[in-house]
Amino acid sequence: MNQTISKILKFISRNIGFLLINLAVLLILLSFFINSSVNNIGSLKTDLQNTVKEQILTQSGIQKTDLEQANEYCKNNPQDERCKQLSNISSNPEFDKLFENIISAKNYINILIYIAIGSFLIGFLFVYLAIFNLLNTLYKVSVHLTIHNILAAIYFNFIPFIINQIPLTQKFQELTKDVPQEFVQSLIRIISDWIKTPLNKTIRLTIILAIVFFIISIILYFIKKKGLKDKNRAK
Repeated sequence: MNQTISKILKFISRNIGFLLINLAVLLILLSFFINSSVNNIGSLKTDLQNTVKEQILTQSGIQKTDLEQANEYCKNNPQDERCKQLSNISSNPEFDKLFENIISAKNYINILIYIAIGSFLIGFLFVYLAIFNLLNTLYKVSVHLTIHNILAAIYFNFIPFIINQIPLTQKFQELTKDVPQEFVQSLIRIISDWIKTPLNKTIRLTIILAIVFFIISIILYFIKKKGLKDKNRAK
């Protein structure tokens, strides 16, 4: 009876431990991705401004798809109401405030990292309590982290596909039915381009981590094997 209870407690402890370790890795990768995305926010802001300007030109009946031509036109016709609209977009306080709020997300990155470190340490402790062997715990955690990072790399690879599928959903189409589809497609493209670099960096990080933990796992495996041989010889 006591053995059964002990096995159940170890099973629960091990699973809680790995769950917390998974959370820690997820938070680290999320922090890295957010930081990279915010650092690339300037390109997003510029692309959005240009797209909105082009949309205003289109709706105003001006057949100038080239934004440089539009700017040249407005230099010669600054009193044109449409040119005033274009100018207001570039200096719109609400637009600037939106991006300031996005940039402020970086302030929470350190908090996420601290939570990740705490989650990892507590998770490691739970796994250790289920095994009661430091070497085996290190080995199992390393193998788990290798697999987890490989799966994370696959998941991040699918994010662009998921984003491109959003416009095809019925709910999204209902929400944007009054918005020109060309404009919607432009927004999706801009967002996809914006996160492309941060995504690639995050995927590279997951691959590097997977390789590092795989190497650690191999080293620990041979240390374990050598320890067992030495133990058998001692007998």
